[in-house]
Amino acid sequence: MSLQESGEMYLETIYILSQQKPSVRSIDVSEHMGYSKPSVSRAMSILRSEGFIEVLLLLVLYATIFCCCSLQLDILCHNLLNF
Repeated sequence: MSLQESGEMYLETIYILSQQKPSVRSIDVSEHMGYSKPSVSRAMSILRSEGFIEVLLLLVLYATIFCCCSLQLDILCHNLLNF
């Protein structure tokens, strides 16, 4: 499971939005990032096939526990480096 920078950006966006909302939809990611819905849909498909996200009922996106832990560490390190 190799993740490129663009995938990390999508996962970080999902994580950030999940801190603000009880559920995150593809359209939320699209609006937050300013990307087209087809681009986000393709990215979500790739992330899902690689096991980085799970799509539950009503097309709600959740990062897997592994990714959330990894993203929390990345965001914490990023915040500390920019402090």
